[in-house]
Amino acid sequence: MTPTPNQARQERMFGGIVGGYGILWVIGGLFTLYFGLINRSAIGLGGLAALFALVIIGPLILLVATLLLISAIGLWQGRRWARPLVAGLAILHLIGGLFFTFNQIWLVGLCGLALSAATFWYLLSTRSRRPA
Repeated sequence: MTPTPNQARQERMFGGIVGGYGILWVIGGLFTLYFGLINRSAIGLGGLAALFALVIIGPLILLVATLLLISAIGLWQGRRWARPLVAGLAILHLIGGLFFTFNQIWLVGLCGLALSAATFWYLLSTRSRRPA
């Protein structure tokens, strides 16, 4: 069965939201790489933090951003694989939100928890279920 026009519109809108969030992750990853590049010559902990940002954190953020953008395109086109990919990314985001909440970066953590909860609510709601 094909989805109703309302379901297809909701799916495209959710894909747009996921895509916008992916763009924010791209910007964050680029800022992280920029921080790593401008501080790589620092001595001590500043240099170590810059190296960590440049080698590990920046590429990891850009990988998640790429997966978000791929899933947004899949949701926009109505692909079946996009919903499980978004659910997997929401689980990772939930874990990250819990980590930040309990490590004194509570505002970022609470935003992450709220976004994960909203994603799961949408994916599990009866209005967004695709007919079999």
